[in-house]
Amino acid sequence: MIAFARGALLATVFLSLSGCSSPPSTDRPGETGDRSPDQVIEGFAMIITDQGVKKSRFRARRAMIFQDEGMVESEDVHVEFFRSNGEHYSTITADRGVLYTKTKDMDAYRNVVVVSHDNIRLETESLHWDEDQDLITTDDPVTLIQGGKRIQGIGLVSDLSLTDVKIREPMGVFRDDDVPGEG
Repeated sequence: MIAFARGALLATVFLSLSGCSSPPSTDRPGETGDRSPDQVIEGFAMIITDQGVKKSRFRARRAMIFQDEGMVESEDVHVEFFRSNGEHYSTITADRGVLYTKTKDMDAYRNVVVVSHDNIRLETESLHWDEDQDLITTDDPVTLIQGGKRIQGIGLVSDLSLTDVKIREPMGVFRDDDVPGEG
């Protein structure tokens, strides 16, 4: 009964938010200024679907829902992404995140890590996921780790699988034993 009530509450929240059309706030999560959330949910979880097919699972320790702005600000974010056949292919974790309920886009902040299904790892401090284009972008410094190699640079555009990565300003490629303090 509790699981049903929580699921019904989340479905109600999502449906009430999906019709909002106000522009999103420029505040980063945790910087709400004088704004107060319409709802606060501890242990937040949401499944995002497209025509009944699961696209992602968004979980957070705490979520603050701002209905007029069409956004959910979250703490301790964990998002899993799925292909149309249900196969898991990527995960994003971050200290803070914003889910834009109308577009399903997401921003992630602080200690952002993306891990692909084949263990390619991206580390940065902020990231934007564009749901329509299925792309992640950042202007911050990035480290891409794969098979004992680290590629560092500034700025990035990539698919969520981290198979088509473009680092805007590459700074170097290092083996683990080349990185100071490691290996």
